[in-house]
Amino acid sequence: MRIGFTVLLFVVLNACDEEYVTTVNGTVINFGSRQPMAGAKVLLTDGVAADVFLPAANTSSAAYSVGYTDSLGRFSITLKGKHQASFSAGMKDCEYDPNWSDGISIGVRGFRPGVHDNVLCELRAAAWFNATLQSKPGTTVDSLQIVLLSYNNIKSGFDGKDFKGPGPFRYSPLDKGMMVTGDRFLRYELKVLRNSVWESAIDSVYIKSFDSFDGIILF
Repeated sequence: MRIGFTVLLFVVLNACDEEYVTTVNGTVINFGSRQPMAGAKVLLTDGVAADVFLPAANTSSAAYSVGYTDSLGRFSITLKGKHQASFSAGMKDCEYDPNWSDGISIGVRGFRPGVHDNVLCELRAAAWFNATLQSKPGTTVDSLQIVLLSYNNIKSGFDGKDFKGPGPFRYSPLDKGMMVTGDRFLRYELKVLRNSVWESAIDSVYIKSFDSFDGIILF
């Protein structure tokens, strides 16, 4: 029994020392423009680094591998480690947020050992919407509502604001305005109540990455 136990213990310890090879091949694109992003930094780390609230979940080691995308946004990165590899991508000191094509919107994605091809990583660039809402000359309104629309469904609003009074109105009290995704058209819906009748119109503005839309929207 003692011999069998010794052999079993050796097998378990040996399995823990096994190294896995993980390779990820893919492309990094801008979520807004859909264009490839050259020079994006891609990183594979051995395991997951837990925060101070979950120290027992930490599996990270010192092993990691760094790569950069080419002019077409393509990359290939390989890591040899003892844990499941964690992949992340970013640019400009994490000013871009990852958004995986499979709908998972997190900063780190795990990959099991082996080769993973055609991985698409979309990076969201920040922008800000800080419009001034102003009634057309000679018109008055009883109520005004603006709703920023989602990108997938033009009728699915996610941030509605209702204004009352003579105006003009600043959409956001924040200095830069509300953070949105840059390098694409931001759609919005305006609903105006005039003489007890609601009027509705959908329009859009294009905002570049790390820029702010501070223009006037007439209603």
